[in-house]
Amino acid sequence: MVFLVMISYSLERVVKEAIHELGHTYGLGHCRDARCIMYFSNSLLDTDRKGAAFCVNCRRMVEEARRVEEEDPEGMILAIDMDNGVPRWGGGFMRWR
Repeated sequence: MVFLVMISYSLERVVKEAIHELGHTYGLGHCRDARCIMYFSNSLLDTDRKGAAFCVNCRRMVEEARRVEEEDPEGMILAIDMDNGVPRWGGGFMRWR
């Protein structure tokens, strides 16, 4: 039984960190919300404590990145102004605050 619990925790940690890293591919940095999947984990305990989903702000940024990705499948838009959500040219990669 202890072995199954360890596998469960390990799988949960792997899934959380995989989602966290995918968030980085959408341009997200680390979040200050300790419940957000994008919260920085400095230890396994941090990973165990943080949630398994994006907070409202990070979810909004992922949704915006996906919207832009659908509108611009060839990646011609290089940055998003998060103050007003307007795509702009320049910068070399998508940047988020």
